[in-house]
Amino acid sequence: MLVPSIAALLSSVASTPAAGVVLADDRSPAGERRLPERRHLHERSMRGGGGTLFQRFFPRTPGEQPEVISSPLEHALPNVDDGGLGKAYTSVPEPPRKWDVCVVGAGLSGGVIAERYATLRKQSVLIVEKRRHIAGNCYDFLDDQTGLRLNLYGPHNFHTKLTNVWDYVKRFGRWAHYYHKKLAWSEGRFVPFPLNTETLNTIYDQHLMGANETAAFLAKIAEPCGPGGCSNSEQQSVASVGRAAYNQFYRGYTLKQWGVDPSQLDALVTGRISVRSDFDNRYFTDRYQSQPRDGYTRWMAGILSDPLIDLVLGVDWFDVQQRLAGRCGKLIFTGPIDHYFADSGLPKLTYRSLRFEKLAVLNIGEHGYYQPGTSVNYPEMAVPFTRSTEYKHYPGQPRSNHTVVVRETSGADGEPYYPVPNPRNHALYAKYKALADKEALKGVHFVGRLANYKYFNMDQAAISRQATRDRARPPEITTRDHPRAPESARAGDRQRAQDLRRPRPGQRARPAPGQEEEEGAQGGRTRRRAAFRLTSAENLILDARRNSRTESDFDVPRLKFAMFKMLQVLQNG
Repeated sequence: MLVPSIAALLSSVASTPAAGVVLADDRSPAGERRLPERRHLHERSMRGGGGTLFQRFFPRTPGEQPEVISSPLEHALPNVDDGGLGKAYTSVPEPPRKWDVCVVGAGLSGGVIAERYATLRKQSVLIVEKRRHIAGNCYDFLDDQTGLRLNLYGPHNFHTKLTNVWDYVKRFGRWAHYYHKKLAWSEGRFVPFPLNTETLNTIYDQHLMGANETAAFLAKIAEPCGPGGCSNSEQQSVASVGRAAYNQFYRGYTLKQWGVDPSQLDALVTGRISVRSDFDNRYFTDRYQSQPRDGYTRWMAGILSDPLIDLVLGVDWFDVQQRLAGRCGKLIFTGPIDHYFADSGLPKLTYRSLRFEKLAVLNIGEHGYYQPGTSVNYPEMAVPFTRSTEYKHYPGQPRSNHTVVVRETSGADGEPYYPVPNPRNHALYAKYKALADKEALKGVHFVGRLANYKYFNMDQAAISRQATRDRARPPEITTRDHPRAPESARAGDRQRAQDLRRPRPGQRARPAPGQEEEEGAQGGRTRRRAAFRLTSAENLILDARRNSRTESDFDVPRLKFAMFKMLQVLQNG
């Protein structure tokens, strides 16, 4: 374990922790820092919510017990919250104002489309949002009770494989490297989820060591689907992880989340959840994974900051549709498609909604946590909620002596969150889509998750172009208007990183790890252990730095200083 002084100095280069490792954010753009020692660990089981739930506390002093306050997750919004833009209207501007494009919804899809029209085509855009805030379901705010940043509509984790999407989103705010890791609470213990080699070793009491052994074991316990393939979520899960793991991790969670048996849902519902044949416990494996350091609301404000974009909050589009007749050259609709065609006579599509319960844990200490990771799934039916999220684990959080855990319960009533993928809804959506194709001839286009009745990841929502079939469809996200740093610049960063390990003029090169050298009468001998520790520490810092910050943000002076201080401490102790 690193000594305290080293732990403090490495705050700028520490990488994201694995679940269960106690870390605290230093609330600076530099990154996270490792605690010099683990605080008093208090573990107890609590009977509540119909099941035995594990709680883990890290109080400030031994014996101190935090205060736990449960309440619905609510946020008292001001008149409007536009992320600090200061330009939002609360009513539609009066005539003769006209716009080239009108967008319904200030969420991710609507915001990106508006920015593309304004930036690349120099066209005027009006956004009408029913809620009193921007950013859609990504909206976050600072909790008055604890000072921590929470998502009002559940956690969001940005990840993408697409370099052009990453280059685009990072233009509008600071981002912190973050690998999301999830745990499942089952049979009285936490295990990594999605299932990986570590999970299988734990629940099946195995000693699998490599990908081949894990794959062979999964093939042994799996029940393959028939020649026609898997037709529902139950078959898909059993074919991937076997009947026992399906019953333990998938069936109960799916029942609570969707309200129907997995055998009645499309195979893609659980097919989206990967099964790993290694020890990788990251929930996503995409190349780019980050969180906006100042929150999604501020990030979305950057997207909407173009002066050609007018923003109206707290106004339902259908209340002002007649007033805006003839004033919009084109309409982009990002809301539920069945709401737009409410007068068509078709039945409504089915959605699942979420209810959130906020558990404020007060006076737990600045380095205190309620659960060992950011997100925990509860697949057992005895526990009424499906998931809990402790936002204090996210990077960029303000310092707080408290923590917050938000528990989610799924239901049929409330805000539409998830389209329900089953044959009835697929057939019904096909009818709505036929109506949408006719509207496209009038310049109305349906974009986004709810408008397409399809679940999108965040990067997919950002580049969604479904149903925009006219010739003047929204411009694509490309790297032409925001190119990456030249390869020569990136190569220069790598070269500078290599130079850090080379001796300066007049200095002798350090021995390779594990080697010894004679230093003459003045110096004595360099110990093998010290050389190994020093070089390993340098490699650790460089690797962490590359992982935790983008190449353009490579802070060479800070890194040199941290390595210099580490050298001093290692040589002195």
